[in-house]
Amino acid sequence: MAQGQKVGADLVVVVSPEYVASQRIVAPLPSPGASNSDSTGTAQVPVTINWFKYGALYFVKARPASSTAFVSETPTKSDGF
Repeated sequence: MAQGQKVGADLVVVVSPEYVASQRIVAPLPSPGASNSDSTGTAQVPVTINWFKYGALYFVKARPASSTAFVSETPTKSDGF
């Protein structure tokens, strides 16, 4: 989705999602009030990370082209009609 925003897409359609792999890790979960440098009161939580690959279609609304029309009247010689 971030790529869609980057290219200015008005609509992003995700296509062909495909599972790639999983990795199970143990992540620290600090208790409320614990500082980042304090390891006391930190629980170890198992987490599974799943990877997928996707295709995407990006649609951008066509903006009207900015154009200026110049009209020039060329004087012509009258034949008296």
